[in-house]
Amino acid sequence: MEYFSLHNGPLVSDDEVLVLTEVNTALYNGNTKTQWKDGKISLSTHSLIFQALDKENTVLKLPLKCNDSAGETPTLVSGSLLSSDKIVVPLPGGKHIKISFRKGGASRFYDQLKSVLSKRAWRSVAAPAPAPAHPTAAASPQHNPTREVTPAATAGKTKEQLEEEERYKVDTYYTADRIGIAGVIQSSTESTKMTGTFKDIDDVMQQASSLVQNIKQLKQKSSGNSTQEANEFAQLESIEETLGLGVMVKARGGGKSKLGTMQSKYHVELANELHAWMTHPKNGKLFQTMPIIPLIELFSIYNKARSGDLVSPEDVLLACREMTGMPSSVYTLETLSSGRMALVHKDTSIVLHRLTKLLGPRLVNAKSPHKATIKPTQTVPTTSQFPTNSSLRSVNEIQLANEINVSSSVAKDLLEQLEDTGYLCRSDAGFGCASFYWNIFVL
Repeated sequence: MEYFSLHNGPLVSDDEVLVLTEVNTALYNGNTKTQWKDGKISLSTHSLIFQALDKENTVLKLPLKCNDSAGETPTLVSGSLLSSDKIVVPLPGGKHIKISFRKGGASRFYDQLKSVLSKRAWRSVAAPAPAPAHPTAAASPQHNPTREVTPAATAGKTKEQLEEEERYKVDTYYTADRIGIAGVIQSSTESTKMTGTFKDIDDVMQQASSLVQNIKQLKQKSSGNSTQEANEFAQLESIEETLGLGVMVKARGGGKSKLGTMQSKYHVELANELHAWMTHPKNGKLFQTMPIIPLIELFSIYNKARSGDLVSPEDVLLACREMTGMPSSVYTLETLSSGRMALVHKDTSIVLHRLTKLLGPRLVNAKSPHKATIKPTQTVPTTSQFPTNSSLRSVNEIQLANEINVSSSVAKDLLEQLEDTGYLCRSDAGFGCASFYWNIFVL
């Protein structure tokens, strides 16, 4: 520890800038633990400073030029289950010290240490500048004494050293206002402003929380059967939506005479929200490439997306029925051959495009009665040449399930639906092992 010195007074001098401080650190003299097993290690532009957490409040200071004289760069040693991360700092005479970081921060400190060592700020010589002729010139950046270089200061220095010193001066020029009492005042002012900003945000959040709670209480009081209470309930919902508090479709309560109408309106709104959510570009990977969506899966995914105000399976079913009747809907609610209910995409090109990867181009007839109900979104490779027996390819539910990422039972429902509509034909050898081919018996 001969290169460390006891330090009293301010941690950094006037020409020194504090860069980083880490807590829960310890010092090693070579590979030997020292008495300073707990403290703070600080890095400045000129030195390493260790502040021990002992009764004497010991402060040790190691000039970084000692490491520069050793000619070796510090190294970072990763810890294990029984040891912490350490930084090894070489010193002259083949000696070294270690800084142990018991609760992390070694990597960050090591990066800053390498950066400071590369700039060698301790080599900079502050030359006195002549007093300016006018007092205002002292405040001008062009007359800042730390930016001026005299011939005496540059004597005996190489071009690379001068470039490094000038680069460091440029980097630290804009941080000079944070040194000394003025820097403390500025940092305190900025901290006060930031604290005030966060306090304002907290106040707004508390006011908003109390507002939401008050609206909920008023809505509970206005959920009676009378016409006046129903009107008050509707007015509160309008206020809630205006404030942006009711962004999701919610079931509405009211008088018995209006219950059926309000529930029907709720399912229409829920259908619109479901359809908009499923066709949103951000959900394209989830829905736009899926030709079929079982209701049980839709119910689970939709409620997970809503997070709050969960929707019942019955409401999802009724909303899907409303969705089928919407002119702009791209889905229809169907009961599949297995008995499960699912939303089926009206655009058959989605599944036909995926099937061409397994079956090859589809044989078509220009006079075929199969016309798309909506504009196709996928290009389906087709051919008018009648295939040979050896070129026919088949697909089963396992292969299709793997292609479109659904369960095999859903894939089988989809294949049977395409068979019913005439796109595929089946070859069943019994024992439940059915294969499907392109329908070559086209009209």
